[in-house]
Amino acid sequence: AIIVGQACSLKCKDCANFAPYAKLENMRYSLESIKQEMDVLLPYFEEIDTFHIQGGEPFLYSELADLIYYCKVKYGKILKKIQIATNGTIIPNEAVLNALAQTGAIVRISDYPITTKVNELIETLKKNNISYKYYKFAGNTSEWSDCGKLDYVAPENEDTRIKVQKCMFNTCLTIENGVVGRCARSIPAISLQNIDVKDGDYLFIDEKLSFEKVAKYFMFINPMTCCQHCKGTLGEKIQPAIQLVREQK
Repeated sequence: AIIVGQACSLKCKDCANFAPYAKLENMRYSLESIKQEMDVLLPYFEEIDTFHIQGGEPFLYSELADLIYYCKVKYGKILKKIQIATNGTIIPNEAVLNALAQTGAIVRISDYPITTKVNELIETLKKNNISYKYYKFAGNTSEWSDCGKLDYVAPENEDTRIKVQKCMFNTCLTIENGVVGRCARSIPAISLQNIDVKDGDYLFIDEKLSFEKVAKYFMFINPMTCCQHCKGTLGEKIQPAIQLVREQK
């Protein structure tokens, strides 16, 4: 997956990726920087089954249409499926609809009970011959896993390696702001949870990469330092997308 920015149309109190707490500089990444990150990393791969474009909410990203075309035109032989992950609150504009239709990209709609535009979104996608699918989250249960708050720290006796092996996010490798992490939560965790980054936790795209270094990172599922500040998908099952604003009332 690649993250276009943490700007989101929802403020979910249990957001695993901490989008409601994102710093201003992480709300939106430039199209040029995203292209550059892809150009450094993707040539190491012969094939990627599904390439996710995510936020935040990617339909807020003003250059999404250009990014979709770029993925298809330059990396269509590598990226077998391009998938846009949306929370179902926004109807994409005409430029994005055209890009989705012309590239065959799939819209993945999260199964949130609070969204009110899902039916309108689906009708719009159907009208434009755009494929879509519902996403019922890790485990296909329409529930979230409580991954832990910003201040969560695992018990000292916890076997982090076993937790990571069982985590359903452990292969959700994600590019954000020049960094590759093993899941989408792991990168914002660096600054928001004050993670003491250790060697091997991440791939930094601004460094000189090699096939051996990329292959080792992508092939072996090893715990990251930030995993000590996350419950993984072993946490309590909770209702998705409960809003911070609702909680305050």
